[in-house]
Amino acid sequence: MAKTNASYGGERPAEYKMPDPPAVVVWRNDPSGDSSYAIVTRYNRYSVNLMIFPPDSRVGVPKDGVRFEDDPWNKTNGINPDSGVWGYTAESLLLAKLAGGIHPKPETF
Repeated sequence: MAKTNASYGGERPAEYKMPDPPAVVVWRNDPSGDSSYAIVTRYNRYSVNLMIFPPDSRVGVPKDGVRFEDDPWNKTNGINPDSGVWGYTAESLLLAKLAGGIHPKPETF
C-alpha cells in the first residue's frame, strides 16, 4: 500500500493529499514553538506555502516551502528556520476524530 522513496529510504502513504487552499493550519518556527494560524495558499509534493497571521501583526506574512511538523526530512536535515513547520489545528483533528477517521500524514521522504 505504501510506496517507498528509495532515495531517502522512507515510506510515504500513496493516498495522502496535501491540504487544499484555503485550508487553515497552524504554523510554528519549530515543533515546540508558539503557534500562529495560517492559510494554505499553495501546495506541492512535499511542502505548502502559507500566509501566516501572527498575533502581533496586522498583515499576513508569507512562508514558502513549509514542511509538516512530523516530516522525517526535518529529523534528518533539520528544520529550515526561514520556513518553520505546519500542523493541523485542534479543530480539524477533533472533526476527523468525530468523523471516525484520522488525518493522514502528508507525503514525506
